[in-house]
Amino acid sequence: MNRVENFIRISPKLFLVAAGLDLIKQVQSLLPYWLQFHDQLFSRSDYDFSNGKLTVQFIYLLIDVLTYPLGWVGTAIVIKLLLDIHDGRRGTRPEVAE
Repeated sequence: MNRVENFIRISPKLFLVAAGLDLIKQVQSLLPYWLQFHDQLFSRSDYDFSNGKLTVQFIYLLIDVLTYPLGWVGTAIVIKLLLDIHDGRRGTRPEVAE
């Protein structure tokens, strides 16, 4: 196998690592909203004024926490399936090929 083929074969693992990193990033983006709901970031009057807007933004970010990492995982699955199809057509599997 050449370098490009090796890189393509490890790309599903790279996408799974990217999914983990994206999950960490997305969860960290929820921190200001978490603090707001526990009255640590805003005063009580700010909470009463902006409660609706912050709730909608929190739900939007919560959906992002789920969808973006799942997109990375879905891409890894598609690449793995395409590699399996490619290996099946060639009649060789890299795990058993010597």
